[in-house]
Amino acid sequence: MGGIEAVWGLQQLYGFTASGHARYVLTGSFFNPGSYAGYLAMVLPLCLYHWMVLSDSWGALKVKMKIEKCLAGGVGLCILCVLPATMSRSAWLAAGLSCLWIYGGYKGWGQRCRDMWHQNKRRVIMVPAGVVVVLVLAGSLLFLLKPDSAKGRLFMWKISCRAVVEKPLIGHGVNNFAGAYGEAQEKYFAEGNYARWEEYVAGSPEYAFNEYLRCAVELGLLVTVCLLFIIGICLIVGKRKQRWGVCGAIISLLIFSFSSYPLQLPVFIITFVGLLAACVIGHSRIGWVLFAVGIGVTGLLGYGNDRKRLTLAGSGLIHGCFIMLEPTKQRKKNTNSSFRY
Repeated sequence: MGGIEAVWGLQQLYGFTASGHARYVLTGSFFNPGSYAGYLAMVLPLCLYHWMVLSDSWGALKVKMKIEKCLAGGVGLCILCVLPATMSRSAWLAAGLSCLWIYGGYKGWGQRCRDMWHQNKRRVIMVPAGVVVVLVLAGSLLFLLKPDSAKGRLFMWKISCRAVVEKPLIGHGVNNFAGAYGEAQEKYFAEGNYARWEEYVAGSPEYAFNEYLRCAVELGLLVTVCLLFIIGICLIVGKRKQRWGVCGAIISLLIFSFSSYPLQLPVFIITFVGLLAACVIGHSRIGWVLFAVGIGVTGLLGYGNDRKRLTLAGSGLIHGCFIMLEPTKQRKKNTNSSFRY
């Protein structure tokens, strides 16, 4: 599905296919380039993991896995061709950090750092310091790329935090973000203590451009912390099962959620739930059958006879199922590496 979206975007860039929005040339099957870039950024870590896993012993691989390796590499290259053109800084950051995490985890950087810590502590301290400097410089460049957009999001986060403070525990209710944000912004400007640039970038946004703040505004801090705890447990389990690709896709989506609104779209919600389930269930067929039944029952109860939404939910589930079909490297002592699905 990521390859289809990437080719779709290439066709839009060269004028063969119309975009989903009159103001943007590149949107894929989405309605704006931001969401489209977030989806591509979520698929790119999976392509990287497939490529690395199937590169260890090329001669011993079956023809099917060689085709899979070439497919993963081709999809990854297509995504790399399209992703810069989306001009989504959030997607760039999400894709870069998640791919770096997968590469480091797969190559065993954590164990190397622990061994190096016992040998040369100063060197270990200098590496994180250098990484911080690089991240600060990269963040500054990304900020200067679209300063007005960055200031607008910073102001939205500021007002959203004020809305959270008003009802920190229970929140303002589901789908009440716009109303809570409007009241908090009105009170802020009524106080008169604001900068001129804040007045310039102020508006009436429908989304918080930060899923964590939106959840805190609508559901409260307690529910937000519980959801983050569940996500963290799923990531820990997935890491122990060495499902680096799935964990990388989740990390990419989590990073992208800091400055966008992916979880307001059905495809991202269902794919996110499927990825979390993939971390916990692993290769259990019984677990996947129960998960599929649960998703089907939830969809029927939640959407009823609304065919349009059922279609969206079904397409999102298909996206998630395709993403979850990932090879896992089974490591055994004194034996050759084997692969299974």
